Amino acid sequence: CGTYDHNQNNDFMTPAGDIETSIVAFANKFAVDPECVETESPLPLSPCSLNSHMESFAAEKCGVMNGDAFRPCHGSVSPDMYYEMCLYDVCGCDAASTLDCLCEVIAGYATDSANEGVYVDWRDHPSISEYCSVQRDGGQVYQQCGPTCGQTCRDLSLTCIETEDCVEGCNCPDNTVLDDGGNCISPINCPCHYQDQSYPAGSLIEQMCQDCYCINGSFHCEGEKCNVTDMCAENQLYDQLAPGCPLTCESVAHGFSCGVEAGPGCMCPEGYLLDGDLCVLPSECPCYHGDKRYEHGDIVLIDTCNECYCNGSNWECTDDDCPGLCSAVGEGHYTTFDGKKYTFTGDCRYTLAQDMNGTFSIEVENIQCGSSGVTCTRAIELIFDDDSTIFLVRGGEVTVNGVPVSLPKYYSAWSIERSGFFYVIFANFGLEVLWDGGTRIYVSVTPVFEGRLSGLCGNFDGDQENDFTARNGAVEHSSDNFANSWKVSSGCPELHKEDPVHPCRVNSHREAWAQRRCSIINSRTFQPCHSVVDPETYLSNCIYDSCGCDLGGDCECLCTAIAVYAME
Repeated sequence: CGTYDHNQNNDFMTPAGDIETSIVAFANKFAVDPECVETESPLPLSPCSLNSHMESFAAEKCGVMNGDAFRPCHGSVSPDMYYEMCLYDVCGCDAASTLDCLCEVIAGYATDSANEGVYVDWRDHPSISEYCSVQRDGGQVYQQCGPTCGQTCRDLSLTCIETEDCVEGCNCPDNTVLDDGGNCISPINCPCHYQDQSYPAGSLIEQMCQDCYCINGSFHCEGEKCNVTDMCAENQLYDQLAPGCPLTCESVAHGFSCGVEAGPGCMCPEGYLLDGDLCVLPSECPCYHGDKRYEHGDIVLIDTCNECYCNGSNWECTDDDCPGLCSAVGEGHYTTFDGKKYTFTGDCRYTLAQDMNGTFSIEVENIQCGSSGVTCTRAIELIFDDDSTIFLVRGGEVTVNGVPVSLPKYYSAWSIERSGFFYVIFANFGLEVLWDGGTRIYVSVTPVFEGRLSGLCGNFDGDQENDFTARNGAVEHSSDNFANSWKVSSGCPELHKEDPVHPCRVNSHREAWAQRRCSIINSRTFQPCHSVVDPETYLSNCIYDSCGCDLGGDCECLCTAIAVYAME
């Protein structure tokens, strides 16, 4: 029952004197019978639920990302995800590091915006500077978008490849670098480092029989090195012109090139590649995919219908054209044909997908299914180029051209039937639609439709970046603006949520229930799925839907959200 000291922060204090954050871990420590089997922990409560006294503070401070300071960023990077992360971190941090947690999330949003070409001098903005200002020491200047290479004396001796991305922070002015003491100096005054020793600029030392001078922070050596064949690992050879970038199993697989000149050192015999410290034949090399190592015989799935087999150091892959799949599930969670995920809770009739040649068009009608504004699908209508119209409505009859029909029903070019939980509409020109009569719609198309589609499901051209193409052809950054453009009913109001409120904050009494029920997705029950499909998005959507669906469909929304992960 807690400590009864009017301090909510220590209510989960255990007999050992520590404070747990998990309800189950806390309760298990008060078990009277030591023979009892401890209950496994469900998904932990969100920090703002656990520390409700911090929620209003977090909402106010994190809200700066939705305000004027970051308004230039909103068109390129939506603040929604960062706002949620900010609430989680600020509520969860201890009092001493609250502002650090706050500023780190805001900095992350500013950096991602900078990578999109939008720079904001946010740390000096009046609404933020009081708690996120940075100290500029040693002559450094603050930069929202600074270079990634060559900023310190130690950097001068390293090979660094500049990237298009920039980093936030304090850097020295042009033509100066930061020394170990934190001061900006000219590179000519930088010391050099060798074997954990520091040597002043201009120093002369001997390395492997060579004279090496410290110039601009790195040693430049003259003369021939000693014969040190005993330095080489087993089955490697010493050579005066060993490659600066020796061929390794990984470099051959990835096509790496470091640009270092040949020089004295160890190398593999001709025809061998380096795998770790061992020289091996190319046929003995592992395969690499997604920066992960695979042994001979391993198989990986590379898309929805193709797989690759590791044979030696090479992949042998199938090359089949895969169908595209779009889904609209739960309370407004969409995944386009190209895999872009977004949430839109508009209450209207929309074009889900259509072929630019007029072969088919699919429209969905969304209705409110929760007091927090979340929406669910009420009806779906398919229009084919043979003037056939199929209309399915939740809890109603299936009609074709306005006439009720009994299922299954077969026509020359398409059919409709009931299979398991789903209505299945199949068209012989390469379209399949599944609807569970409630909150799950799946649209599958064959590759013949690549680049020919539009609507809430995107254009199926393999590029997620342009999936938010509006009806007028413009590419939107906001999911709201994109989805509003695909309204069919002009009488519906457009949805614009500058500061979206999570359903669990509107219905806070449902949050603990939603987290407890949805935690099955993260549990041992779905353990075999976790390495194949990351459960994080589905868990978040489940909690979102279960908190928001409070107009009679509680269990349907919960079970549908779990079923979506299982089906994926």
